[in-house]
Amino acid sequence: MPAQVRWNLNCAPMMFWLAEAAGIPAERLDRAEEAAKTAAARVGHDHPSHGKAMRAVLPWRLIEEALEALPPLSAQAATVGEVAVARAHEKLVAACGKRYS
Repeated sequence: MPAQVRWNLNCAPMMFWLAEAAGIPAERLDRAEEAAKTAAARVGHDHPSHGKAMRAVLPWRLIEEALEALPPLSAQAATVGEVAVARAHEKLVAACGKRYS
């Protein structure tokens, strides 16, 4: 399933995280960060233009190909990842008082 469909996101931080986790080179990540900062300077609140600016530097196809090239996670690594996500979610709930699912 293409990344664009699976993660139908305009969320610049999530796109950046996916690209970073997929091993996209730091130079490209730096350019994407600058593009998102420039978009955020124009529109201060969360806005689709932030994601659009990042996609100009980090197209979905590039992220998808990088994710597909990663080796499969071991069962142990997957468990560690699930625990980390659960802990991050609990911190978010504690910080804002809302539960996301």
